[in-house]
Amino acid sequence: MRFLCLHGAGTNSQIFEFQTASLRHELGGDHVYEFVDGLIPCEPFAGMSCRLQDFISSDSDYLAYYEPNNSTSFSKAKSDLKTYIDEEGPFDGVIAFSQGSSLAAVVMIEQHVRQAAKFDATSTTTQPFRCAVFLSARLPYVDAGYHPQCHGMLTSEELIVVPTVHIWGAKDKIEPDQHLALSKICKRQTRYIFVHGGEHEVPGPRDKDSLTGSVRMIKKMLTEVECS
Repeated sequence: MRFLCLHGAGTNSQIFEFQTASLRHELGGDHVYEFVDGLIPCEPFAGMSCRLQDFISSDSDYLAYYEPNNSTSFSKAKSDLKTYIDEEGPFDGVIAFSQGSSLAAVVMIEQHVRQAAKFDATSTTTQPFRCAVFLSARLPYVDAGYHPQCHGMLTSEELIVVPTVHIWGAKDKIEPDQHLALSKICKRQTRYIFVHGGEHEVPGPRDKDSLTGSVRMIKKMLTEVECS
């Protein structure tokens, strides 16, 4: 399967590739992973581990897909991602961390809403991804001033209808409620949740139980996708 990989704010695709190395290794298979950088320079993620800081070269750029609390920036990031998927796809799935999850989720939600709308009832346009892995996810539409009417939409169920995995840390203080909230708008029958003992991070080799549990959930979801 071919996965699009979206990093968190204050990191970059090289860092996310490093963060997910153990996860991808344990998944095995012939999967292909495509890492895409954000375009907005920003300050480095404050919660970055010393191990990651040592890995990063001094001239690395820290990037985001959009500026927080900026609806124009969010809209452009959304448009850019849709264009990228159209031009470089198709992708079977997306693996996204933190801000990257917000961006991936909104593209999936809006496609579902378009398909469900009466004026688009005969549309043959499919979902951009067949599945999604959300790591320490951030909700879409959380930026101040961005389509306030959409906040009510996030109380609805099953806005994301493809199989999903939701992985977050029990000690995550950055987005403590948003992970669960995102999972609740995904299709109940095909959503898989794993809460590890860490913080705002991607499970890795330092915590074997977290890594093993995360991989187990992702493999369950992939089995669901392959059988559909």
